[in-house]
Amino acid sequence: MKTERVDNYWSNFFGFERDELRGTGIIVVPHNYLEVYNGAWIFKRKNQLILSVPQGIVNQIKDKVKKIKLESNNVFSESNLEYLFEKNIEKIIGPTYQGYYDDPDAELQISKEVDKINFEKHYKLIESLSKSGDEEGWANSGINKRNDGLFGYFYENKIESIACYNIIRGDVGFVGVYTNPNFRGMGFSYEVLKKAVRELSTKDKLIRYQTLISNKPSIRIANKIGFKEYANNMAIRLKKKKDRSQ
Repeated sequence: MKTERVDNYWSNFFGFERDELRGTGIIVVPHNYLEVYNGAWIFKRKNQLILSVPQGIVNQIKDKVKKIKLESNNVFSESNLEYLFEKNIEKIIGPTYQGYYDDPDAELQISKEVDKINFEKHYKLIESLSKSGDEEGWANSGINKRNDGLFGYFYENKIESIACYNIIRGDVGFVGVYTNPNFRGMGFSYEVLKKAVRELSTKDKLIRYQTLISNKPSIRIANKIGFKEYANNMAIRLKKKKDRSQ
């Protein structure tokens, strides 16, 4: 897949021209795709840093970034985040790996234990998996009854791993995966994720994958399937105005 397609996605996400993704330094922009998000999106790619923030604090953040030196090893540091957003941080999510699938012509062989599933038909098995011990992992997987595609790995009449995808903005497929903690490291995630990716490939979608940088096994699986790292990012949820420091 040519990188122009993923470049187009992110330039539209931020609301500027594609060529701006190929520059260096720091760019502060008002939210575009994230217009209703009460927080900041910090996006690092190569030698460039993009801060997407609410319109009301754009000038404030621009002034602050002029006074500090942000480098690859300190972009997401606690001290920099506190300097930029003071005591108004409610939650930090990340840093994360942002990847895209770069091998749409690959012959992905699918295990016979993997099959497409239906949320309502397989609800009891899905519910059992959701209670397998990793509440945060399940919440971050994005698996729910509104998914556009669901695929399960069946083991001893139970579903021990699920991959899902959602089609967003028409031509982008976003994939997620969750595996029972007791069965991790056995290849289940790899198999179900391949199935989701193969189906999306037939639909000619740009396929995105996101996971925490700290989740090394998840990144290894993504790389093995054919994903490439595009950027790293961190989401900063800000407190509501009435709860902010004065």
